[in-house]
Amino acid sequence: VAHQIETKTEGWVVLASVELWDDHVVLHFAQEQRPAPGLMQCAHHWSISDDLGTPYRSIGGGMGAHRGRADDRERIRGHAVFAPAVPFGARELIVAPPLLRLSDPIVVDLSS
Repeated sequence: VAHQIETKTEGWVVLASVELWDDHVVLHFAQEQRPAPGLMQCAHHWSISDDLGTPYRSIGGGMGAHRGRADDRERIRGHAVFAPAVPFGARELIVAPPLLRLSDPIVVDLSS
């Protein structure tokens, strides 16, 4: 996928890849942000939906962080897991990263 967007925290978020399994969905992401109290806890609050209206729920995930070259930046890499699987017939997976500055989510085309 490799879709990068700017965030509210003067950083960026990249949706690196999406894994579609027979019973769940995995998002792999990277993020850079200015560290702030409680911000790390919000960084993994991704959500997904699709064009069929499937009700997804978060079932796990994980992440780690380190300081970049600039001491005022924090780099995060992680994954978020959702169930159920994307149903057959869904054409779009709509991914909403946390801390968005933009109102538009990331739309992943599933039709190909």
